[in-house]
This record gives sequence, C-alpha cells and structure tokens, in this order.
Amino acid sequence: MDSWLYDRTAALLKGTPNALNDGAAEEAVSTPPLEKWRIYQDEQRLHYARVPHDRQPALLRELPLAVLDDFIDNRKISYAPEADGTPRTAYLRARIAPAVLDASELDLLDWADERFRRKFRSAEFSPDEVSAFPPRWRFLARLRLNDLSVLDEPPERLPEAECALHDALRAFREGEDRRHLLGDRTLWGFLELIAPAQQPRRLSEHPFYTWWAVRRMLKALRNAHRAALHGDVQRHDGLLRAARGLASALREVPGPAHWEGNNALAYITLASGSRPERFEDARREMNAEARYRPKKRPQPFTGEPRKHFEDNLQLISRLAIRTEAVQVVNPYLLLGVEHGNEEWKTYWRRLRRMLPEDGEIIANRAKDAIEQYERGVAEAAPFVLPLSPVLWRLPEARTGALCPSPSPLPRRTARPAEDELAAARSSAARELIEQIAAR
Repeated sequence: MDSWLYDRTAALLKGTPNALNDGAAEEAVSTPPLEKWRIYQDEQRLHYARVPHDRQPALLRELPLAVLDDFIDNRKISYAPEADGTPRTAYLRARIAPAVLDASELDLLDWADERFRRKFRSAEFSPDEVSAFPPRWRFLARLRLNDLSVLDEPPERLPEAECALHDALRAFREGEDRRHLLGDRTLWGFLELIAPAQQPRRLSEHPFYTWWAVRRMLKALRNAHRAALHGDVQRHDGLLRAARGLASALREVPGPAHWEGNNALAYITLASGSRPERFEDARREMNAEARYRPKKRPQPFTGEPRKHFEDNLQLISRLAIRTEAVQVVNPYLLLGVEHGNEEWKTYWRRLRRMLPEDGEIIANRAKDAIEQYERGVAEAAPFVLPLSPVLWRLPEARTGALCPSPSPLPRRTARPAEDELAAARSSAARELIEQIAAR
C-alpha cells in the first residue's frame, strides 16, 4: 500500500484527518485529489475553525442537512449556494442568506413569515388589513400606524423580542429610562406620541429628546394659533407658554437646536402683543447666548438654514419700520399649519367654515399673505420657522423594529443522528477502499 494511503487510512481510523500534511503528500505522488477525503477533513475542521469560502460549496452539497444546520447555527458556514430550484438549496439559502431568496423560493419553502416581512417593509396597510396579520406583524403594524391602544393589551402570542419591545414601550410611557429604545429611529414617531409630557433634565442627553422638543414646540405654536382662530384665549396663552418654555430649554442645547430655540423665541416675541419694543427684543432673542456659557458659542447653520436665519433678522428690521396695525409674521403658522405646507388652501377652505367672524378675518388675512408670497408680489418672505425642517422630520431609518431586516429561516431539522454525523467519514472510507482496491 502506498504510504499516503496508509497514512490516511490510519488517520481515518483514529478520527484525526487533519493531522496529516496532505498538500505535501499529494504533490509527492501521482494521484488525483480525493474529494470525499477533503470533505471529511473540512467537516472535522469546522468543529474548531472556519473553512475557506471556496471549499464550502462541496460541504453544502454533500453533508446531511441536519449536520449543516449544526454548523450554520454555530456560524461556521457563510457561503450561500446559487439557486437551482430544489427545496434543499432553497432551504440552505434561507438559513444562510435569507435576503437573496426570490418569491418562488419562499413559495417552495412555504415561508409565510418572510413574505409578511417583505410586505411589511414595502407596503402601506389600513387598520382593516392589519387585523388579518399574524400576531407579530399585527403588533408591529399597529405600532407603525401609531395605535397607542396596543400597549394596553397583553402581549399574547408574541415572540420574545416583540414581548420585550411591548414591555419596554410601556415602561417608557410611564417615565422609566429605556435608553435602548431611543437608538432605534424607526420607533421615534411612536415614542414621540407616548413620551411623558415633562421634558428630561437635559435635552442634550440624547438626540431623540432634542428632536422631540423641537417638534413639540412647533406643534404647540401651531395649536396656539388654531386656538386663537377659534377665540380660545386661555388655550392659546397656555400653548404659547409651553412653546416658550421648550424654546428656552432648546437654547441651552449646543448645535442646531440652540438656534431653533432662539428663532422660535424671536417669533413668539413678534407674534405676542403690539409693543414697539418687541422688534428689538426679537433681535436680541435671535442672537442670545445660552446660559450655560459653552466654551465655544454655537454658530448659525451653514447653507440654506443660515440664509433663513439672516432673512429672519432682516424681516424683523422691515417690520420695525412699518406702520400697519396688524402684521402677519408667518401666515402658515397663523393658519395653524406647517411653514410652507403646500396643502394650506385645502385646510383654509375647511377651516373658515368653522370659525367665528374674528377668526375668519384672521384666516383670510393669512390666506391673502400666502397668495401674495406665492405670486412673488409680497414685500418680504414669511418668517421661517423652523430654520432646518429636514432635521426635525420623522427619520427615514432603514433598519429597526419597524423596518426589520431579514432573519434566517428557523431550523427545520432535528439534531443529527449517529449515521448523519458519521456520513462524511463513511464516504471518505469508501473512497479510500476504492483507491486501495485499484492498486
């Protein structure tokens, strides 16, 4: 018997195939490489190390599925085979790289959960559709639809991860610190709705709180103007105080939020009352320092936000020399809509039918101001608030609880039986016997 055959046979009997220097042995003799032996070596090597990427296809092709599932569970195999239309290959692709599967492979595996995940990421749904979803996706869809009542229901039949999310959201609503939730920007829209009314000790603790405070301040301003249109002075004053408080807190946050706070305080000063001094007060608010005295004074935005900032300063100077008894600082906010809202006229038509006479006069004045601005005949552009709208929009996060990434298909095989565990060794033994018989 050739020495290399003897050595391999001895190593097979001992169960130590990787103790041999096979590369040197095969170069020294004129013999084709033994495929089954190499697979046996690599299968044994996977128990303590990784196998090169180019040698994994043979393992996926030859080893029993249950054995492969053990290695996949331990993250020892990373190669996803090319699709070939067979259930075995589709199963391995789903276990290793679920994102690459096409619809026909999902059907071949009858993998409903991944079908729902893809629909969930790519489609909008109505509350009626959501009621037919499986429990996990129904819960996540209701979060996306901002259905706050989902937290008041027991998390029945939810997977462990969604149960933990349900409990964490409830705790956050009660004021407990759940910092890990803030890192998931797909949840910010829902967190905004359930965040306790009291602001944290410092808005700079996390970007979410700054974002939340700016949006809450802008909403309070819009609602204050709506209340004024309806003649509800008490609600108007209360909301204006809330907006002022948030703007003052934002002034203490370095960066863009500082200037948004200053800008909002200037707007509130201009929009409140008719004192001649309000113009000079508004200018001071625009450039006010933070009380905490940072080492470096926050600089205004660059680009378009900075231009808005400077335009607002110029508008204050223009308003100061005008003699009109009533001045429209921002007609969009006066109507109670976001600055620059393209649907403002639809809202105005619906709103004016519900307003008392005084409110209708104010709404019509705002409508006229917007139309003049849109036609390019206004003396000046409206006071811009916020300065940088893109920073305060709902984040378009690509991954997170409400935009889940694909998860590997759960294992569908049992633990390997003894004959499956020995399959690679048995194949290598048959191959060696054939080599010996051929000598």
